[in-house]
Amino acid sequence: MMARQTDLLLFGDQTGETYPVILKLFRHSKHSQYLQDFLRKTTDALQYQVSKLQPSEQERFFSFDSILGLSEAYSQNGVNDAAVSTVLLCVTQLGSLMMYVFAYAQPNINANLLVVFSHAEKYPHILQSSSDIILLGLCTGLLPAAAAATTTSLSGLLKLPPDIVCVSLRVGLLASRRSTRLERSMESWAIMVSGVPASELQKVIQEFHAKNVGVTISCSMASS
Repeated sequence: MMARQTDLLLFGDQTGETYPVILKLFRHSKHSQYLQDFLRKTTDALQYQVSKLQPSEQERFFSFDSILGLSEAYSQNGVNDAAVSTVLLCVTQLGSLMMYVFAYAQPNINANLLVVFSHAEKYPHILQSSSDIILLGLCTGLLPAAAAATTTSLSGLLKLPPDIVCVSLRVGLLASRRSTRLERSMESWAIMVSGVPASELQKVIQEFHAKNVGVTISCSMASS
């Protein structure tokens, strides 16, 4: 008897690029009403929340008219912003989850995207509790992971993103405000390191702490 395959859905932190994925979501939304609704409702909810911020914080969102527009402006600006990056990461991961559902539902279909999406939206098997799926969220990736863990249908998944993205906005703003109280810098507090054993990284972190006794800032590591 063959062993059942178990898939791991990893929702990572802010160390990855979001613009290429968001661009892909917009291109694929031409073939999926679910993705169109997801992007439209998420944009509307985010615009409303941003409109209630102080003018100085509103400026950080570039007067966007779409998630793609926000992502493009942020990418071209080249300045790290915890609030904006947290929002874009959340949108990216929720949208990627929906696309994964589409692909998983009909893995062997050999047709154009329009056919794939029209079939897959009817069979969101991976959102059912009986599926062999392990969900893992790191840092702000915990928000999309929670959405994946608490819904069992695409229609249910579509209802959650606007609220989840608005929560990510509040989390990002809070993180940004607390960060500037510790250090007046817009640089990211996170970095992705690959190809190095976790034991070596842990040793570097321990050496950093040993040389900076009494400093209020400490380092930690999340491995995947």
